[in-house]
Amino acid sequence: MSLNVVGPQVVMKFGGTSVGTPDAVRQTARLIASEPRWPLVVVSALGGVTNKLLKAADAACQGGEWEPRLKELCERHHDMIRELGLELDLLVDLEEEMERWLHGVALLQEFSPRVKDALLSLGERMSVRILAAFLS
Repeated sequence: MSLNVVGPQVVMKFGGTSVGTPDAVRQTARLIASEPRWPLVVVSALGGVTNKLLKAADAACQGGEWEPRLKELCERHHDMIRELGLELDLLVDLEEEMERWLHGVALLQEFSPRVKDALLSLGERMSVRILAAFLS
């Protein structure tokens, strides 16, 4: 698909509170849909998810219990998906990727900047997938 854009491009950036609850996602979707041109949409992770990912990685690096933190993160996203009426398997591959990264941190007891970037990107990738599915 190719878009021919004439004039300035509209960029819409939504932070974590704009996608933090089902009602917030619905409102964000209304704002995006109301834009007369195709906007470029940038979305943060659900509110609090980035900090929870950091705490899970810290626990994994210290040899602590990271699995319950992973489960909590997944459940938060599952609740959102259910409330929005989306397919429950929407994030399975990203959840598996998150588990692999955290397992690797636990095995190596190391949380390098590269791993940190990859792990934290999952929060944004999950929220943008939820929003895109809802908009569809």
